[in-house]
Amino acid sequence: MLEPRQVVFLNYHDPQVPLQKEDLESYRYHPLLLNAAFLGGLSDEDQRILGFGDKTNYRPGFEQPRGTERIHRTLSRIHDANLRLRDLQIRLVTRLHRGSTRTRA
Repeated sequence: MLEPRQVVFLNYHDPQVPLQKEDLESYRYHPLLLNAAFLGGLSDEDQRILGFGDKTNYRPGFEQPRGTERIHRTLSRIHDANLRLRDLQIRLVTRLHRGSTRTRA
């Protein structure tokens, strides 16, 4: 990195607003885990704004409910296949384009 980076953290959930059942089950609003090594020199106010110490939605030892692994694995494989097909399509179009320009010359 040659230039200093500007970073913005956005906390968009008010702890006073009740969460939906689905959000609680999936632990969607779990506390943000930050590596303190990257956040040196924070004032107390900076830490408060970033939510340090706020354990409103913290659940120790949380594990994702069983049953989602198969769906996740299937969607990941579909996504991987889509990326490979897109790469193959680009390669084929490039070769066809290269071949058509050679025959014209």
